[in-house]
Amino acid sequence: MADTTNEPIALQSPTPYGYTPTTWICILFVALYSLTSIVHLAQAIRSRLWWMIPTVVLCGLTEIIGWSGRLWSSYDVQNMDPYLMQYVLC
Repeated sequence: MADTTNEPIALQSPTPYGYTPTTWICILFVALYSLTSIVHLAQAIRSRLWWMIPTVVLCGLTEIIGWSGRLWSSYDVQNMDPYLMQYVLC
């Protein structure tokens, strides 16, 4: 009788993600978060919402750095540093 357990198939070389992140998606999100962070910063300065500047800078930078780590992971999937960078900051 055949073994019919529903266990997942093991990857040849396991990665933290279970797959390789798509490079163009990572580039797209780094660009979009950079653009929106700059626009929000300009709006905060123009509207004189000074309390919003630290929030915009902190949140925008963490997303940009997180997606940059994911982009780095798309080139070197086995490296744990970009995975941890993405995991902590996104």
